[in-house]
Formats: sequence, C-alpha cells, structure tokens
Amino acid sequence: MVVNNFNLYHMHFKKLFFSFCFLAISHYSYSQHIKKGDQFIVFGYGVLSAYELDAFVEKMNTANQAAPEVIEHFSGPICLIYSYYVSNGISLGIAARYEWGKGSLYDISKNYQTPDYYNGGFKDNLFTAGPEMQFTYVNHLRYQCYGGVNISATYRYRTTERYGSSTKWIPTGQVTFWGCHFGEGHLKGYIEIGMGYRGLVNGGIGYFFTKR
Repeated sequence: MVVNNFNLYHMHFKKLFFSFCFLAISHYSYSQHIKKGDQFIVFGYGVLSAYELDAFVEKMNTANQAAPEVIEHFSGPICLIYSYYVSNGISLGIAARYEWGKGSLYDISKNYQTPDYYNGGFKDNLFTAGPEMQFTYVNHLRYQCYGGVNISATYRYRTTERYGSSTKWIPTGQVTFWGCHFGEGHLKGYIEIGMGYRGLVNGGIGYFFTKR
C-alpha cells in the first residue's frame, strides 16, 4: 500500500478540532480530584493511526516496485472512550474508533501498461471496539496524567469497484504511553501519546461525571 498524499484538509481539520477543545475547557472555573466512582466519556481525533502507519511503511518498502493496494486518502481515527474509576487511580472502560480509507487495486502479475492491470478502486470502513484500562499516576486538581492499554478488534468492511464487498476481522489495540486530562470543571480536554489504532497522538474533549 502506498500513500500518495497527506491532504491539507486533513491537517486543517485537526488544527481546528484541537483548538476548539482547548478553548472550550477554558470557560469552567472550579477544580477537583478524580475519585473512585467517577466516570468520563471523551470524544477525540487521532494522527497517524496503525492504518495510516501501515500505509507509510508499505510506501517505503515498495518505493521502487509495484504495489497491489494504493491508499490515496484516509480520514484519521475518530475515537470515543467511556471509563469508570474502580479506584482513585484505575479506570476500566470501553473504547471505539471509526476510520475510513480510499485507494486503488492493481494486479501486479500483469503488465502495468495493460487495461487489466488496474483492478478498480476500493474503500475501507474500519469499526473498532474493545476494553480499556487506564492507570492514573498524577491526580492534580487541574490535570491528571495516566497511561493505559487497550485490546480490541477491528471490523473492516471493504467495497470495491470490480469485486463487490468483503469483510475481515483484525486484532488490534492501543498502548497509551502518556495521557493527560486537563481542565477545571466537568468539561475537560485530553491528549494522548501512544501507539495503535487511535494514533501516535490523539486528543479531544470529554465530560466527567463526578460523585460529590
């Protein structure tokens, strides 16, 4: 698979999304620690998911040779996470992701100059869900730092111009090396650095349900 471009609209959307999240949380004025029994739900967007990275790796491996699949556009992962704090430092929950990509298929056994070398376009719809555990190691009034691990499965629904549709289950996951919830009220922003289906960097905005 080869990525032909990392579209400008893709980058602009990320900048606008993260800017909105940071501005939104600035309007809340009181602080609180996270405690056992609290819950949160966050909505975010990622950069360089496993799907995108796989395309970049394949581009490097096939720079001087034909490739059967060429990914030309991708959406980036849209993420949703719900968690419940079973203690002051550990939360359990479920995370989900949606992502799509578009590209072209080629029959590399044929001469690239022949009409049947090109096998049409395709679109992938990727739906992912699975359990997640987070470990909070800094529990400040205005921010909480954490790490986490997630084990999930991706359902890939592919439609093609010539061959109809196909489905595939793919094991996947996410490891969060560093994450941070920040803000002074129920509405908070978050940012994570990790590896997996949510991206090398993902962030967004969420709401915390606190027991007070």
